[in-house]
Amino acid sequence: MSRKEIQEQEMEAISLEINSLIEKREVDKALDLVEKLITIAKISKSILYLGKAYSDKGILIYGLNDTIQAINYMEISLAIFKKNKVKFYKEIIKTSNSLGVLYRKIGDNKKALVLLFESVEISEKNLEKNSTAYNNIAFIYIAQSNYIKALEYYKLAIKIEEDNIPSNKKKIISYLSNIASLYIKIGESEKAEKIYKRTYVYCKKNNELELLIITLKGLGILLHDKENFAESEKYLKKSIEVSFKINFKVHLVELYSFLSKIYSKTDRRKLQLGSILKALEMAAESYQTKEISVLEELHKYYLDINNYKDAQETLARIYLLYKENTQKEKDEKLLELQEQFEAQQKDKLIVQEQKFNKRLQESNHKLTKALADQQALELHIKSLQLQLSPHFIFNTLQSIQGYIFNKSPFETSDYLAEFAVLMRNVLKASRELAIPLQLELSLLQNYVSLEQKRFKNSFDYQELVSDEINIENTLIPSFLIQPFIENAILHGVSTQKNGVVYLVIRKKKKGYYIHIVDNGMGREAAALLEKKTHQGKSMALDILSERCKLSKDSPNFSYNYKIFNRFSKSANTGTHVVLSVENKKMKS
Repeated sequence: MSRKEIQEQEMEAISLEINSLIEKREVDKALDLVEKLITIAKISKSILYLGKAYSDKGILIYGLNDTIQAINYMEISLAIFKKNKVKFYKEIIKTSNSLGVLYRKIGDNKKALVLLFESVEISEKNLEKNSTAYNNIAFIYIAQSNYIKALEYYKLAIKIEEDNIPSNKKKIISYLSNIASLYIKIGESEKAEKIYKRTYVYCKKNNELELLIITLKGLGILLHDKENFAESEKYLKKSIEVSFKINFKVHLVELYSFLSKIYSKTDRRKLQLGSILKALEMAAESYQTKEISVLEELHKYYLDINNYKDAQETLARIYLLYKENTQKEKDEKLLELQEQFEAQQKDKLIVQEQKFNKRLQESNHKLTKALADQQALELHIKSLQLQLSPHFIFNTLQSIQGYIFNKSPFETSDYLAEFAVLMRNVLKASRELAIPLQLELSLLQNYVSLEQKRFKNSFDYQELVSDEINIENTLIPSFLIQPFIENAILHGVSTQKNGVVYLVIRKKKKGYYIHIVDNGMGREAAALLEKKTHQGKSMALDILSERCKLSKDSPNFSYNYKIFNRFSKSANTGTHVVLSVENKKMKS
């Protein structure tokens, strides 16, 4: 047996094992095998198994709720198979179907339909049956509330399967279940009930648990609409039980939402709240649109029980999600307009092109105004932040200059090496709006060490961070603390004996407090000294003040500060700065 044949057998075995693990939902093991298959397929130059590996990777990544990344892998798979359209037409049909589903999941129905009809066309050209594509097309029409058109495609899918010898009973039952749900939507509940009874018998007999979940859900919704709440509750709970049993959670948001409606109508408020919160938990792992609908349900619940505080907080969460979705729609619309513009440019009729260009500009202006305002705000904040970098470097170079005149070459060399490390950190931090707290603290320690050398270790620096704060994962706006430390050193403790600068960071609800305390001469004495020495006001603090004002409208961080005089027996004994930082994206 040749080496190539051995590799083919090995790849086939790995591919079968991956499919088995996908069915068992053992994602981590399956992903490890996928990477192995990709490596072997590349070495052996196997188009078939390389395409299969990327397709399987897309399926697995989708199972981890990363639809965009799943689409990327599926697109790679489709491109690989299209290198030989004749030989791999079956794989192209299957991958186009899967991609169509994923594009439908992210709301791109136009792209989804293109892929699905392409799949149908290739199937018909090669005399292949493709009921899956018709099923997926029907799903898109359901999303567009075109239930009659959806029924038409489901019936086409069933006809294909019934014409097959032998027919695929499981697929037929699955399509029938979807037809039943459509009958409920168009008010033909009797037809729906007959179908559900048929699918229920089949699922119980053949232990088809995923189909059983859908059937139980359908019966629960049907009986809810008939106001048979006791039976509806029974079927919905059973559907939830089976969903958790086999880890098939795609229907759980809808199931818990319907349960909450039953509890509302039967005046069981505590159970109603529990079901809404479970639905919200499931929705958070799914899609924002689902999360919004559940939050709206929660908002109504709080209003019904006169809990206006929680109702207001829930409304605020809904607003934020709507804002994110609206921005996404604006981006998609803008992209669509740009594509239209590019197509129009190819048109030879110059007059029509000019008219279109004018309409595009008008639409562009309306759609991008909010986005442009937001970008301008962030760019302004970043420009202010970047101003601190040269300011910071200039002050440190002044320190080095003094050091060179007063110290030996070896000490100066060490000083310059430490300065180089600081500059690397400064340049790294200046490129980002926010950096890990760990990097900010490292930068501060490096900076303070240089200043201690400059002032002959005349002051001490002490740092305390609350154990509740993970400095590796906690983000902080760049160069937020350093100007206050600089101020405490230069205008506070540098001229004092036994000076100390304290940095304390403690957690709050959605962020943290930062305290910078020194035992220096105090602000009034520092101001008099500045006047005598013509030092002038700190540019860094002016920049920080403006950043604080702008941060109120930023979607990421909001921060502000207050400066207090410290007193002991009526004497000024230093300064205390309190910085309050709120991470707007952090959950309470």
